[in-house]
Amino acid sequence: MSKQTTAVAGGSGRVYRGISEEDRRAERQQKLIETAIEAFGTRGIRHVSLREICAAAGYTPRYFYESFADLDELMAAMVEVLLQRLVDDLRAALLAGPRGDPAQLARLLVRAYLEFLRKDARVTRILMIEIYGIGLDMDRLANRFMLTLGPEFEPLMALQQQWSLPRRASAGLVATGVLGAMVFIGTRWVSTGFGAPIEIVTESCMSFLAHQ
Repeated sequence: MSKQTTAVAGGSGRVYRGISEEDRRAERQQKLIETAIEAFGTRGIRHVSLREICAAAGYTPRYFYESFADLDELMAAMVEVLLQRLVDDLRAALLAGPRGDPAQLARLLVRAYLEFLRKDARVTRILMIEIYGIGLDMDRLANRFMLTLGPEFEPLMALQQQWSLPRRASAGLVATGVLGAMVFIGTRWVSTGFGAPIEIVTESCMSFLAHQ
């Protein structure tokens, strides 16, 4: 059978069955990330090895190392992918919401955040549980979770402008505290198996905001 590999015109990459080497590498990288989401989200980050990830993805370690230096680098890439999915959901909720009503937009964003936590138990376990307390680099990723959420909750910042704060209080620090409280409310909800209806959790968050 003849080879179906040809050189890409004007470049050093090669095409195999109509797919460039660069695209194949990107596909392998994405498959490794999706495999990591499944493995880490069901078994836990501490209980999965690099070789197990490779075996589950159907690749030899050589293909792992073409994209990632080690398992920590794969985890970092995975978290970035999951955070982007969360951001995409929040932005979609924002675009669908009414203009000029910060409270209603904030409610939509809180609801979208909670729905994101509920829709995929693997993702929730990774972002809310697994990335905490397993090393400095992962703790930085946990901080990235908070930093990523911040800019997406601009309606909360608009509500913040209506708060009556003590003279020496920092509005920025108070806003950070509110966001942190929302994250921990979400964590508590997750830990109870989503026992409370999402409407109650959403309004509980909004009630907390309203009393700032």
